[in-house]
Amino acid sequence: MTKSLLLLDNSLDIHSIVSNSSNLQNSKIISFDAKSNLILSELGIKHELMENYVDANDEEEIDNLSLKMALEWYKQKNFDFFLKL
Repeated sequence: MTKSLLLLDNSLDIHSIVSNSSNLQNSKIISFDAKSNLILSELGIKHELMENYVDANDEEEIDNLSLKMALEWYKQKNFDFFLKL
């Protein structure tokens, strides 16, 4: 039975997290990037890839939204407010 869910990426200190987790056998661990996947694999920790939870339609939607945000960031409401911070 899964008691906890760990979502990991390379912005976190994975070594510290997994060494302080008392019971990884009852945790579902999902890595969000290649570096965290590599670290977990090297440590022999069972985990899954985020890609297993995203289908082709989701990937296309994420790509389209990312491209739109990258090309139209300056059109956002109150954008000038963030420039003043």
